[in-house]
Amino acid sequence: MKIAENITWKLLGEKVVAVNTENGFYFTMNETASTMWIAITEGKSQEDLKQAILEKFDVEQESVLDNEIEEQIREWKELGLIN
Repeated sequence: MKIAENITWKLLGEKVVAVNTENGFYFTMNETASTMWIAITEGKSQEDLKQAILEKFDVEQESVLDNEIEEQIREWKELGLIN
């Protein structure tokens, strides 16, 4: 996974704001999504994304986290944010 070429982003506090430079749409991410995003920019695997979230946040059900990560990745791919 990697960030799409037409996406630029900045970290503002604990949140990522990503902008599609082709159409001007922007996306503000919560802290969990921002943690995932930064891990993707560092070339991390999906398992690494999970570990980054587990280290930063108190997560009770890892199986739910797996599903949420997969859903977020699917959504970002559909929106053209990552490929």
